[in-house]
Amino acid sequence: AFQDDMRRHAAEMRSLGARYNELQGRLGNLRGAELERRLRRDYRRIIVRRFRCSRVKLIWMDGVCVDVSSADMAGELESRIDAARDGGFMSDEEYGGLMSADIIARGILKESFDAAWFVGEASGAIEERDIRRARSRAEALASTADEPASAFVYGWRIDDSDRELAGDLGVAVIIADAPDAAPMEAVAP
Repeated sequence: AFQDDMRRHAAEMRSLGARYNELQGRLGNLRGAELERRLRRDYRRIIVRRFRCSRVKLIWMDGVCVDVSSADMAGELESRIDAARDGGFMSDEEYGGLMSADIIARGILKESFDAAWFVGEASGAIEERDIRRARSRAEALASTADEPASAFVYGWRIDDSDRELAGDLGVAVIIADAPDAAPMEAVAP
């Protein structure tokens, strides 16, 4: 009987563990959606303050033109990206990366009055892959658009070594306000 009870409890614990992992995944998805919502809401303030720009327009988010007033610019950019890929100047990986960038915006640099592009990646816990992805996408965009492009990462936290890497690669780090719920560290297993 004791062994049967232990097996039953072990099975219940495995079931609870699986359910916990499922709920953690859902919570992570909700937090990610909240972070992207905040990025969409705050992109102009972020870019104006960090990169000293004016007339910032959101061109697209997650590969979709999000502002009708930017549709012509988005269409032109998409045509340039398609032409670069079709002409062999951009790999399929670079193409896919640009088309799925979390955010692409354009603004005018206040110091030089030159147009510039901005590529942002959102991630709750900013890591090396997010930083490298943002940098790679900004480089691909700059070569395609023939205008400078800056990269930034946006999230709730970053460790010191990743912050140093971002600095070395010229990727701006923007730390968002903590989510409305408890901080991520407080609920992580």
